[in-house]
Order: sequence, then structure tokens, then C-alpha cells
Amino acid sequence: MEPESKRVGNSGGFNLIELLGRMTKLEKQLENSKEEHKRNVEEQQAKIEELQQKIKQETQKFEERLEENDYNLLMVHTNELEWTVGLDDMKTRHKRNEVTHGGDIKLSIRTIAFLKKRGEICRAGNASIGFKTTYGFSIHELGPVIATAPEETVELFNLRGILRKLDIWRKTFAIKSKPWIEGCDQIIDAWLRAGGGSDSCIRNQAKEEYMKISQQMAGCVDDIRRRETSRATMA
Repeated sequence: MEPESKRVGNSGGFNLIELLGRMTKLEKQLENSKEEHKRNVEEQQAKIEELQQKIKQETQKFEERLEENDYNLLMVHTNELEWTVGLDDMKTRHKRNEVTHGGDIKLSIRTIAFLKKRGEICRAGNASIGFKTTYGFSIHELGPVIATAPEETVELFNLRGILRKLDIWRKTFAIKSKPWIEGCDQIIDAWLRAGGGSDSCIRNQAKEEYMKISQQMAGCVDDIRRRETSRATMA
């Protein structure tokens, strides 16, 4: 132990030594803390990577299922469009009965693009004819503009598809359906001549026509229900 006189006479030096000792101890503690933190980070990173791998695997499985479902949906819609132009067989009828009949113009466009991508040119041609029969205009006219079509116009296209394809409107109410289809075509034609944009006037016309036809169609369905109820009561 240093004599008290030396400690008193050289207190600054002793304080410096003590300070350096404490700093060395703190540096060691800090280094240990860094090492521990590094280990914790590495463990967390490993867990994150493991979780990401699981998510990637599940996502891949989901995408495979989605791709398969998308394929089935497009193939079914192919049969639907082919049926429109009279290409009908037992397999086609079975597939066609699995879907809700009617108009879905965006799905129809995707279907034809899907067939072309697969190199099924003949079926794509048949489906394109069915497309024009269903929607009143060729896919070449509508394909470039339908993606940016306003909702009101798309709904009018789909309504026309329902009128053109379902037997209740093609046969049972054929006389009433004809002017409804013509009304749809007039507005759609005006929309195309305007460049296929989002003209507010045409959008309003499309919305009004859609509502008017929908209400009249609902009235026809109510008439059928009343007649069926009446027959059931009489029986």
C-alpha cells in the first residue's frame, strides 16, 4: 500500500489510475454486452429467416392453387364462349352448367388471351366469335379500351351478355329483350365513338339505361313467379 504522503502528494495521478481502471472495466462490460447483443440479433435473424422461408413456401403453394383455379375458370369460360356459337357437346354442357351464365366482359377478354398464350388459336377464334355474339362488338374493338372503361359501361356490357345468353331472355322474353339489347348497343357505340374514355354524360346514360333495364327485367321475373305460384295453388 502506498504511503499516505505519496497519495496526498500525487492524488491526481492516483485518481487517473482509478479512472483508467474503471474505464477498462466498463469497456469490458460494453464488449460483453455487444457480444450478447450480437448473439441475440443473430438468433432473431435466424428466426426471421426461418419464418420468411415458411411464408415463401406457403405463398408458393397458394400461388400454385390459385394458378390451377384460374386455369379451370378460364377453361370453363372458354366452353361458355364456344357454346355461344353452337359448339356444344356433353363435356361442354357439363362444364357450362358449373358456371353462372351471363356476361363478364373482362373475364371473357382474359379467357381469349389465355387461349392465345397456350397456342390454341382455333379455340381462341371460336371464343372470339362467341365474344362478339355476347357483347355486340369484337374483341379487337373492345380489348384496347375495356381496361380503362368506367364501371357503368362495364356493367352495361355484362347486362347485355346476360340478355344475349340466358334462355329466359333469349327465348321467353325475346320480344322485350331485343330493344333492351339495342339500347345497350347504342350507348356502348357512343362510348366507343367518343374514344372509350370516361365521358360523364355517357356514364350517366349507361347508368340510367342499366337501372331501367334491370327494373324491367325484375318485373318480368316477378311475373314468372306469380304465374308459377298461381299454377301451384291451382294444382
